[in-house]
Amino acid sequence: METPSSPSYHNDIQPIMERYCTKCHYNKKAAAKLSLANYADVVEETRYQDLLFRINCDTMPMPPKRLMRDSLRTVINNWAELGYPLGIPDTTRSKKSSK
Repeated sequence: METPSSPSYHNDIQPIMERYCTKCHYNKKAAAKLSLANYADVVEETRYQDLLFRINCDTMPMPPKRLMRDSLRTVINNWAELGYPLGIPDTTRSKKSSK
């Protein structure tokens, strides 16, 4: 995966969260009472909680089985450093089937 120079929530962060995080963290009643299901939740957990620490921590990684690839963690870290750009949704990105 090529690391985007200007990552946005819709085009870069949301797909990462959907793949690695929202299976457990889908609402505030989910694992650790932590939701990563939408932009506001991810910004809150990145800005005010320890999401950046946990995705980069070898001893307490998130996801719990192992750290995400360096390139994905770099995208999330860059997105936070850029001030959490929302971006415009990529309508060409395939959606999960509801079947």
